[in-house]
Amino acid sequence: MTKARAAEGAASGADLYSCVESRGAWPFTSHRRYRHPDGREVLWQSRDHRKGLRAKKGGAKPLAARLWRVVDAPGELNWWIGILFALGAALFMLGS
Repeated sequence: MTKARAAEGAASGADLYSCVESRGAWPFTSHRRYRHPDGREVLWQSRDHRKGLRAKKGGAKPLAARLWRVVDAPGELNWWIGILFALGAALFMLGS
């Protein structure tokens, strides 16, 4: 079973998919499982859809790609705030 966003399903012919299961606290739907006529199943999750996350495809990424993700984290504001806080704390400790 793979994860996918509803928008991707709509773009690829969502009318072909049939809803097999729908879960969530009433009146909200947080998980839906769809089945394609060829037997593939797709899991839609509201959190992934809301946050714009996409399904991870393929196996493990090479080491260089994982290291670049750490360096290329400026888009992750919380990550940089944490790094700068740790650096400032270390400098404060050295100065004390």
